[in-house]
Amino acid sequence: MDEAPRYVCPCCHYRTLLNADDYDICPVCRWEDDPDSRRHGPDAHSGPNHMSLNEARATYARLGVVKADQRPYAREPRPEESTS
Repeated sequence: MDEAPRYVCPCCHYRTLLNADDYDICPVCRWEDDPDSRRHGPDAHSGPNHMSLNEARATYARLGVVKADQRPYAREPRPEESTS
């Protein structure tokens, strides 16, 4: 049985989300996929994430997760999750 297609996380850009805009949490970067952040743009504050998407992207680039306290819950991306 084939696995359902995954949606791209707007923060780390890996295909990890089961649903788009459904508050799924990315297992790679720990971003909670808040539909309001897509509607209002990457500089708008995301309530569930307590930061903007652009802030989360910068933190992910630096730390590998959107918040340091989420590091124990994050995992490395799998090869099949790559978008390149």
